[in-house]
This record gives sequence, C-alpha cells and structure tokens, in this order.
Amino acid sequence: MIQEIQPGDFPEHNEEFRRYFDGFLDFCEFTESVKLGLTFILGAVTPEVLNTSQPDEIHESLKTVTLYSKSTFDFSSYGDLNDYVFSKWIYNYNVVLFDLLGVDEPLNNYLRKVPGMDLIIGKADIDEDFRALYRSGTYTLNTVQNLNDDLFEKVGSHLSQMGYSTYKSYEAGVAYRMMMLNMDIKGTNFLLSQIGSKLSPLYQSLFYAPHLYVNFREAFLANHLFSQILQNLVGGSESDLGKLALPIHRYHQFIIYEPGTVHLRDLWPFGKKTKEGSALIMFMHAKDILKTDLASSSSEIQNSGQIYDRELIGTEISINDFLNRILRILHRKYDINGSDEFTGNHNNVRSDTWNNKGDYIQFLALLYFETATHALALRELKET
Repeated sequence: MIQEIQPGDFPEHNEEFRRYFDGFLDFCEFTESVKLGLTFILGAVTPEVLNTSQPDEIHESLKTVTLYSKSTFDFSSYGDLNDYVFSKWIYNYNVVLFDLLGVDEPLNNYLRKVPGMDLIIGKADIDEDFRALYRSGTYTLNTVQNLNDDLFEKVGSHLSQMGYSTYKSYEAGVAYRMMMLNMDIKGTNFLLSQIGSKLSPLYQSLFYAPHLYVNFREAFLANHLFSQILQNLVGGSESDLGKLALPIHRYHQFIIYEPGTVHLRDLWPFGKKTKEGSALIMFMHAKDILKTDLASSSSEIQNSGQIYDRELIGTEISINDFLNRILRILHRKYDINGSDEFTGNHNNVRSDTWNNKGDYIQFLALLYFETATHALALRELKET
C-alpha cells in the first residue's frame, strides 16, 4: 500500500539532537564548507528512509527526516542556489566511485534519458581534474574518506558563498532531492544511495546519527563519537567478528570512559580542545587487552578468519615490533599512514596530515581496533 505523505505530516526539528549534532561538527573541526556540504548531502540522503519504511514505522521515519531541521521540501524556497553545482558534484562523485570500484557499465545507464531530447537527468559535465585526483587510486577507507571530504567541500563552498547555515543547508538538501525525484525517481535514488552507502566510518556515524537518535536515543546520548566510529568498524554480534565484537566493545568502554559514566577519562587528549596527540596512549592501552580476562577469547579470535596479519597468531613479539606491525596493517589494509604519530613526535602533538580532527579520531578508532584484535591473537607480548 502506498501512503501519501504531505509536508505538514513532518514534525519540527529536535533541539536536543541539533545541539548534539552541532557538537559533533565542532568537535571534528571541519572547515565551514565541509560542514555545509555535509549537512546538504545529509539532507539529500536521509529521506531515503521513507522508501523502506513499513506503515507502522512511518512516524519514526518522518521524525528522522526533520530531526535536524525542517525543510519546505520545495527547492524554489532556496532559489538563490544554483542546483547545477550540486548535480555536478554528485554526478562526478559517482563517476569517481565507478572508477575506483572498476564498474564497467556506464553511469548514465542508471539515469533517465528524456525521450526525443539529448538530455539525461542528473548527468553533468565531468570534471577531469577532479577525476584525475583518484585515477591511480584504489578503493580503500582512506580513499573514501578523502572522496567524502572533497564532495562536501565542493558542495559546501557554494553554500558558503550564499551565506547558508548548516540548518538551511540541510533543508536545501532535502528539497534538492525532492526536485530531482520529480524528474527521475530511480536515477536520483541511485546517485544519492551510492553516496550514502559509500561513506567512511566517521561519516557513517554522522549520517546514521538521526536514525540512532530516533530509535535508540539513550545509546546515542551515551556514546562519544569515537565509540560510534568504532561501532561502524566492529559492528554488533551479527558482524563478521561475531562473538568477538563483544570483548572489543567492552574493553574500549573500560579504557575510554570513567567507570559508570558517559564521560571520557581525563587521560584522553582527543576529547579536549588541544593538539596533544593520543595515538601512543591508545596503542599502549589497547595492547593491554591481553592482560584482561577478555584474553580467554583469543582462540576464537585466532580461528575467526578476521586477523589481517595471520603471522601474528600465536607468536611472541616485543611491544615495539608489535607497534610496527600494527602500523603496517593500517597502511596495507586502509591505506592510512599513522607513523608520524609515533616517529619524531617529541612534543606529542598530533600530526597535521589528517584532513580534520574527525579524520584523526577515526584513525584512533582504527588503531584501537587493530591493536586490540591482534593483541588477542598473540601468545605473548614482551616488553623488549
């Protein structure tokens, strides 16, 4: 049964969610353009929840769409914007994504061709300079992070020029989707779902935030962004790690938060407005999972097939050599170079190589995940 939805059916925005989400944006130290582009694309992607909602779930879906800000759903309300700018970068993002994934089928085959006209809805001129940035790349987490950031920066620069706030940018994103759906439902859904389904763990956390708040508010409020990124890396009991996801989550709760609270322990610089690094502290705490009763699950980890560096299973290794192996894993598996956080960093200041602080927090979550997982696979970790 098709249920007709009118703009008046949507509730007003939620101040509590807005405050928390804005806090995430500030915490990540995004540029203003990235903030604006991110919220525009979030607005364009989020209404997809209406496509999959069951009749008894529609109320929650309506709340999700307007949780951050309530759009007019009419792009003419944002008529000072040039919609071609958004179409151009959404289309070019998908072109690069097809290149990285090695998709042979032309992207235009997924878009609507207007009969009798040389017109394809959603198609734009290819920016060859932008495409060339990724031509020699492979589909890795780091590549996706950079591609996400580039999309948000390109889209957001136009919104910044027009003086838009993050709230109005989100509203415009929703309205842009509605406008494009009127011209091509399948093609628009495809282009935007490709963005929504190909996000780094950092941006998965931010894009999933409205859904999490509506359906699991207490969990949303109780978890730092670090924990939400880790959740996207590890997953729950249904993830590939299966039962092994539980000890990884449990131990991170123990080392990150003050006992019985949702507050970060004071020892973590990344939770403060400081350039002080957290990588060494994270590694040293993560490796100590081997000293806990959680280490009893090491045999399950060793047999899980989820250990990237299989040579570490059942071995004895020094702490320094283990760190070097973890850094190698991060580089080979995710294309992330974290060595600057440990080499020649005498002042313990986080490297300026990260796209933003959010990118750095994501690195810390990866560092924790790979260190803790591989530590459980060891027989012994020696001091020297």
